[in-house]
Amino acid sequence: MSAAHENEAVRGRRAPHGLVPLTGRDPREAERAGSPLELIFDLVAVVAVSIAASNLEHLLAEGHWVQGIGTFAFATFGITWAWWSYSQLLSAFDTDDWGVRLVTLMQMAGVLVLALGIAPMVASVDAGGPLGNQIMVLGYVFMRVGSIILWLRVARSSPEYRTTALAYVRALVISQLGWVLQAFLPLPAGVSFVLMGIWLLQEVAYPLLAERQGRIPWHSLHMAERLSAFVIITLGEVVLGTFTAVQAELSEPDRWADAAAVGAAGLSLAFGLWWIYFIVPVGEVFAVRRGALHWMGLAHIVLYGSIAAIGAGLHLAATYAEGEEGLGATAVVLAVALPATLAVVMVFVCFTALVPGFDAFHLLLLALTFALGAAAVLLAASGASLGVCLLVVMLLPWVGVVGWELKGHRDMRPRLERTLAALRVRP
Repeated sequence: MSAAHENEAVRGRRAPHGLVPLTGRDPREAERAGSPLELIFDLVAVVAVSIAASNLEHLLAEGHWVQGIGTFAFATFGITWAWWSYSQLLSAFDTDDWGVRLVTLMQMAGVLVLALGIAPMVASVDAGGPLGNQIMVLGYVFMRVGSIILWLRVARSSPEYRTTALAYVRALVISQLGWVLQAFLPLPAGVSFVLMGIWLLQEVAYPLLAERQGRIPWHSLHMAERLSAFVIITLGEVVLGTFTAVQAELSEPDRWADAAAVGAAGLSLAFGLWWIYFIVPVGEVFAVRRGALHWMGLAHIVLYGSIAAIGAGLHLAATYAEGEEGLGATAVVLAVALPATLAVVMVFVCFTALVPGFDAFHLLLLALTFALGAAAVLLAASGASLGVCLLVVMLLPWVGVVGWELKGHRDMRPRLERTLAALRVRP
């Protein structure tokens, strides 16, 4: 019996207080699904993304678009990248023992601290002094220390993956030292932003370098489920935030039309994105194209951020309808249309990354999506009501839905089968 299979047997009969060696799970394990531990971590991570989106909405409302988008992008990357890399680690080595559970608690605490550090960072930028991202960095480092602990357990437990695990440890330690130095040295904000860019590139590159020592045994269907579960929860947060904002408008009958438009846009965008996202059987491709996982993770980080930003834009639209925001209608519609368009584009990017090949029909659908987004903004600029503009925006993902139902479903299966066949025979 292999070490992975022995570990599965131990996991089934162990005492709840035992530590199980992290020797690696079977990547062909039947019916592998996300554990309750992973799901609660998902919920906490999405709460952190929602906090970042709330800060984005406040900054957009004040007209600070560059600061808002910049801090939101930085925070969302930190949250979702740490979540994603930890999810890979659990997919390969999760034993659900008390050690793994406590490290996951560290991850949850760190991600919330990171999100709470956004406001102090923004305040430091406004003040014009050194970049005050110390709280964000402490939260991020706390998360990564948890990952280092588990990688050290892997190195100790599994001779097969020791070299890879130690490569991850070295990269994580170097990265965290860099973040701490950047955060706590009295550097000008410009220098800090340059260093942050360098460390972000290092964060993206180190898994590729570490995996050259040997790939860890993550489960293809499990990782596809992890990606999609975060999409669904983030879409749920968009719906929750939208209808929480809409509820405040219902007290005034003259605002019911705008309230209905905001609510319809939120639900329509969420459901349409869900529809087009689940067209591609991601796990089926991952099973034979394991090298695509890293890039799919990066693409999903952009997708998660764009979905969360839709929620921020819709909340901004709801408060604008109440007469509380100083922004014009054009800016408000742009705050919804821009992330909605980006979300649709990222779904197409994910599809093309998994099932490569030129498709003129996809280009047509993307062109129509861009045209709808631009039309909504132009309508707002020409004086159309907020409700009319949002009703146009809500159609953005439905271009892909209609295209799939009319033509795409006939083309996708043969194209997918050709891709899978080519990958299976590749040496």
